[in-house]
Amino acid sequence: MYITILVFGELKKRINSDRLTISTDLPISAVELLKLVESLKPELGYLLKYCSLATNGELANTQTLIQANEEVALLPPVSGG
Repeated sequence: MYITILVFGELKKRINSDRLTISTDLPISAVELLKLVESLKPELGYLLKYCSLATNGELANTQTLIQANEEVALLPPVSGG
């Protein structure tokens, strides 16, 4: 099954796209999905360990299971001041 992940900020710049489409078995935990993204997109590098994952508009924790047809977003770290 395919899952589409929306990406923002520096992540978007690094992959030159606003989304990733990945083939994987579902459900998949948030932590497993991040590991899969890391293996498929090494250009995201160290940034991934500082990113948050959101499903259906809510922040996911490492054990959140991602099901088919959910909106998934990879959120980069934010700084401000």
